[in-house]
Amino acid sequence: MCGASAKTLRFYDEIGLFRPAKIDPRSRYRFYSCDQLREFARIQSLRDCGASLQDIRHALARGFSKQEKMKLLEKLRRTRLDLIELTKKSLVWIDAALNDTEPDSLRVSISYCKAVTIASVRADLKQYEDIHACEQDLLRFIPTRSRGTLRGVLWHRCADGGLLEGEAFAEVKAGFTRPAVRVTELAGAYVARAFSSLDDDEAENVYVGLSRWIRCRGYRLAGARREIYRGNLLEIQYPVASR
Repeated sequence: MCGASAKTLRFYDEIGLFRPAKIDPRSRYRFYSCDQLREFARIQSLRDCGASLQDIRHALARGFSKQEKMKLLEKLRRTRLDLIELTKKSLVWIDAALNDTEPDSLRVSISYCKAVTIASVRADLKQYEDIHACEQDLLRFIPTRSRGTLRGVLWHRCADGGLLEGEAFAEVKAGFTRPAVRVTELAGAYVARAFSSLDDDEAENVYVGLSRWIRCRGYRLAGARREIYRGNLLEIQYPVASR
């Protein structure tokens, strides 16, 4: 009468969701009354809305007042809205991948980089190569025993914006101070990251690819671009946030 299989009714009984009116002590057959059809319809209507059996059981255990029903439905609604947003984001990524013209060598990932203490020198530059002099000046002020493992450059303004401003930095250990350098925290951030060789042309291609990647996938730049030295590789990071 309610369209449920015997298997479903047995399972609902086993988990305490929908008990039969009585059970034959010899055959163990379950018997249900007509009055229970309304209760079963209530359970099925919530199942159709996507409620889990656990949520339904908890709601019924609390008497399933109108307030409890509204509370459960609001929870289901929020879950579905979140799923819609996730689906939309996935579609954007799929469309971006379908239209992707980047070379197979460009692999971009999103990851979280924790905050680190750094010493840095920031300067306006005429050309990108001038940052190397800043790096050498910086390292002269930091004893080897005070250095960490992270080293790189923050690009606050790039040539495509008409100005060039870079900040050479190196990770330092707690308590390090020097009047000639700025000691601060490189903030933790979610970054879109890709790797390049130290070749300038390849690095430029990675920058272009990263910019297109974050734009196509609904992100925006949320801080200075970062270059991190990884041996013979250059890790390029774009701090990102959702648009």
